[in-house]
Amino acid sequence: MNWNNYYANQSGGGFDYSIFRGTYMQRGYGLGGTFRNFFKWITPIFKQHALPLIQSGAQELGKQAISTGVKLARDAVSGKNIKDSAKEHVTSAVENLKGQVDQKLSSVQNKLEGKGIKRKRMSKKFIILKKQKKNYSDIFS
Repeated sequence: MNWNNYYANQSGGGFDYSIFRGTYMQRGYGLGGTFRNFFKWITPIFKQHALPLIQSGAQELGKQAISTGVKLARDAVSGKNIKDSAKEHVTSAVENLKGQVDQKLSSVQNKLEGKGIKRKRMSKKFIILKKQKKNYSDIFS
């Protein structure tokens, strides 16, 4: 058998290749499969715990931005220096947001008092079976 022709026919025929040409794209899970499994695991945890905090934080940030803008507009209409009033109001808004974040984090930390994951208790049957030793015999003993 002529192996050169054999491999040339596998590669699509008609060419004088002496090597095997495989499929165009490889199939398999590889590193992407690992990330996919990780994201399948982390997504429900993120949706349950982090997403509500992010949404409430975004709402508070929006409210603070609107109130700061209104204060700046009042100062501009009254004739105060816009640069000085912006420094004053933005600084107070940032301090207010920091205080709200600290309160939220302390309330979340109080909820996370190390209770851990509950483990299933083993049944008594399983414990008894586990303690029993099985005597195996082989042909050499």
